[in-house]
Amino acid sequence: MDTAAWPYGRGEMAERIRTFNWASTPLGAILSWPQSLKTAVEVMLASGFPASMQWGQEAILLYNDANARILGNLHPAALGRPIFEALPARRPSWEPVLRRVLTGESVVFGEQRRLINEDGVEGEIWVDRAASPIRDETGAVVGLWEVFIDITAYAERQRKLAEDTLRETEAREAFLLRLSDALRALAEPFAIQTTVCRMVGEHLRVNRCSYGEICGEEVVPRGTWGRDDAPPTQRFALAEYGTALVEEFFAGRAIVVEDVENDPRLSEVGRERLRVARIAAFIGVALLEEARGGAVFGVQSAVPRMWTASEVELIRDVAERTCAAVERARAEAALRASEEKYRQLFETMDEGFVVAEFIRDEQGRRIDFRTLECNAAFERLVGLDQHAIVGRRVSELAPDRYRPWVETYGRMVDTSADERQCFLYHLPKVDRWKDAIAFPFGGVDRFAVLYNDVTARKRRRPTRLSWPRSQTTSRG
Repeated sequence: MDTAAWPYGRGEMAERIRTFNWASTPLGAILSWPQSLKTAVEVMLASGFPASMQWGQEAILLYNDANARILGNLHPAALGRPIFEALPARRPSWEPVLRRVLTGESVVFGEQRRLINEDGVEGEIWVDRAASPIRDETGAVVGLWEVFIDITAYAERQRKLAEDTLRETEAREAFLLRLSDALRALAEPFAIQTTVCRMVGEHLRVNRCSYGEICGEEVVPRGTWGRDDAPPTQRFALAEYGTALVEEFFAGRAIVVEDVENDPRLSEVGRERLRVARIAAFIGVALLEEARGGAVFGVQSAVPRMWTASEVELIRDVAERTCAAVERARAEAALRASEEKYRQLFETMDEGFVVAEFIRDEQGRRIDFRTLECNAAFERLVGLDQHAIVGRRVSELAPDRYRPWVETYGRMVDTSADERQCFLYHLPKVDRWKDAIAFPFGGVDRFAVLYNDVTARKRRRPTRLSWPRSQTTSRG
């Protein structure tokens, strides 16, 4: 075929290159072009991707139809001109790239935004770019090949995925905040378990949600929620569901089953049990303790379901929070029971009991103490109601005789337990005798005093001791 018809093809740029006055450019007449240049032009024009060439030291620009869209209103004036004359705005970013490529290096760029002009309508696309050297028959670098790969659809998918992930994250965090608010008001383990199951079940729109405890090789449900009338699952043996699943379970991994009929990890016995319970898909998370104890939390669907990573993460997070909340509730219940026992003992004991706190001056000397708590026996001993005692300084209650008490109780607190002695004194207001022993109790400068009413004993054995004289006698 006549070379004058070259380059072959019917596209716009093939026609423009054929009819361009190349003799007026450093490339010279088209008939004199070297074969390497002609081959590069053919490859460029045939490319389905936006592509361009920059030939020679002058970097004369040639490009194909797809690349003309990217050039927009710079096309067709850019054809056949040096790159930085045709596209002066590109010089700052492109000149270093051009130098690198002309030395034989290839340069690849990641995702970039490019404006396009499609039939007079401005738009944008996202592209990956690559610039690589073009060599002649001798291997010398004589030009640059630049190709754009349109990744707009991929970029849109990635952005949509990022937006979806952000929405899921925000929804999960909002749900966890609501869950925390709900749990804060609950004090009973069962109420915590059932509330969590209901809230998670409604949030994920599943058929059922359950919380159970691992007892050896079995799981015992403690709290459940369901939106259907399927029979509730009683305690079940983990081994029934298959060795592979149990191994994953006790390795602490989340068990994610999207279709029980096609999951090879399930045993036939386990599959049948799930059918009976109308469970077609589920997520299960175990929080393990020593000796195969711990908790299990999960959701179940009556139809096969493709669980998302966000849903699995939510189940894992909720499982941890629920387990912690249940343990906290049990610990608080045990503490309340212990405190109640202490309170009953405190209130029913015959001895008077006071918890107090020393008050010091600027030099650190004990100068007073205030009562923090007292029992009914102490009220009877002193003839005062606790409301008149608790929170008051002893200097307010007995301003004329409190100092010996401060000094004596201070010595008792400072003395080791095996050397501590009783303090015997008389209360004129109620005409009663009592002995007392003080000891450290619950923190710096806090102490307790145990009082015995020894009035009957003193009256049987008259003594010349009277207030404000005091003495200490061994409790024995």
